[in-house]
Amino acid sequence: MGSSVALGRKATDDQGWAFHLGQALEASHGLSLTNVAESGVNTSTCAPQLAAALATHAPRVVILGLSLANERLRVAETAAIAQTIGNSYLLGLANLTRQAEQAGATVVVGGVYPHDEYHSFQTSVLLETDAVLKTSARHPRAFAPPRHLLPAAPAPSSGRSEHLSTVSCAAGGRTSISTSCHGRATPMATG
Repeated sequence: MGSSVALGRKATDDQGWAFHLGQALEASHGLSLTNVAESGVNTSTCAPQLAAALATHAPRVVILGLSLANERLRVAETAAIAQTIGNSYLLGLANLTRQAEQAGATVVVGGVYPHDEYHSFQTSVLLETDAVLKTSARHPRAFAPPRHLLPAAPAPSSGRSEHLSTVSCAAGGRTSISTSCHGRATPMATG
């Protein structure tokens, strides 16, 4: 599930990382990858796309490769706005993860990537977001955005904290993986 980078935009012959991952999965494990990436989507706009893909393809694994650029980080004019965007991105990933898991899929969340046009305060948010994703990779059940990224709102009434979910890397084991893929593509491995 994702955007232009997963779609392969600007890659040689439009064959980006998702295409190459699909080829490797087919060759080594006999799995197919259906790339439902769409240019320009973000954590808010791709939820309906994810729902349709889950219903159509019933994947075992969903890869979320979304970028902070499509969340409008590069046009944030202040550090406070950039922090809000980082928070929204993490919470959006948590919602997408929950949506995919509720459909029975295991989720892989791709890492963030730099952009040549980021200001220093935007880059700081990118690095903080990357650190949260890497922390959740090591401790998936402990995921929570840093307090300074959270909005000043009361906790959910259920008392449960938000967390990014994990990917099954070995039979029966759950391990979260954060990659350094660029883009918002959500290729989905099925088979």
